[in-house]
This record gives sequence, C-alpha cells and structure tokens, in this order.
Amino acid sequence: MRAAINKQELLEKCRLLLLEMLGTERGGKAYRSFELSYDALLTKESSEETKAELPQMREIVLRTVALYQALLKIKISWQQTEEILKALMKGYAVLMSRELERLSSTPFFFANYRKKVAEGYSDYFSEKEWDIELIENTRSKLCFDIKACLFFDVLKANDCVILAPLFCEFEKTAFEGMEDKVGFSRPYYKGQGDDYCELSFYKV
Repeated sequence: MRAAINKQELLEKCRLLLLEMLGTERGGKAYRSFELSYDALLTKESSEETKAELPQMREIVLRTVALYQALLKIKISWQQTEEILKALMKGYAVLMSRELERLSSTPFFFANYRKKVAEGYSDYFSEKEWDIELIENTRSKLCFDIKACLFFDVLKANDCVILAPLFCEFEKTAFEGMEDKVGFSRPYYKGQGDDYCELSFYKV
C-alpha cells in the first residue's frame, strides 16, 4: 500500500531546489543535465511503452540517481551535493507523509493497511531483485525482513551506493505521516551496512 504522489510536482520541486541552491545559471545547467540522465536511466530500465507504468518507488530511486549524476558533472563539493540531495529527498518524504496522514484518518486504517501491505507486497516484491520474508502478521503488528533490496541494487548498479542512507531516512520520514494510527520501527538498515532491513508496523 503506497501513497500516490504527483510526478510533475516532484520534478518541479527538483528544478526549483536547484535554482535556489545553485543559482539561475548553474542550477539551470544542472537541471538540464538531470533531465538527460533521468531519461537515459528510464530508457535503460524500461521500454517506451512501460515508462509511464514504472513503479513509484523505483522511479524515485532513478530520479535521485539522475540528480546525483548531474551534480557530479558540475563538480561541486560532496558536502553541497549531499545537502541538495537531502533537501530533495525530504521534499519527497513530506509529500508522501502527507498522503499517508490523509489515508490514516479512514476507519479501521491499521486493519486495512496490514491486509493491503501483506497482500500487496507479495506482488510489489515479486521481482527477482527483492527477497522478503514475512516475520509476523497479527491484528496488532506486521513485521518483515528485506534481505535483497531493489533500491540498494539499483544504486549499486549505477555506482551510487553512497546514496543508500538517504533512502533509509526517506522511508523513516515518510511513515511519520501515519504515526497517530500506526507505529513504525526499522532497527536494521541494509543501506547503512546491516545484512538486511527489518520493518515493523504496529497498531497504536
């Protein structure tokens, strides 16, 4: 069960962020480079027919990789690069958090969320890139381990493993939107050096 967020809104946030943090000339150059990198990554990942249907989370990973590649080309410091990427990821997370907050106001949210996640993740993680094990699925808690992560592997394939911790923080921030109804804990992070990710959702 994933919150839908507007793709054009994300792209506009990226453009405005680059202009704000790098100035009109340099920011514009970085954004044009980002667009080219992003299109190249989409072409590599999917056919023209399936581009529009690319799963939201895979798309966010590719968009972040494309921006990282664009920032490398304009040769700014890692500190500034990280600052821009963190700001962008925070923007993504806040949008998703707001949508999850809206969804969490519906009746029997946790029961419906648990059911949809348990059913939906079997499809969502059906690609060979994922290896997920359901640990607990009860009326009060849902817990699973991710041993092979598509996000991590996409980053690795594009020489961007350095960005993995940003995605760990992204999900932590995104799920804060439903914290009044559903608690979220993640003690292990593959992107931060652990062997697997552990995600737990529990009824508040």
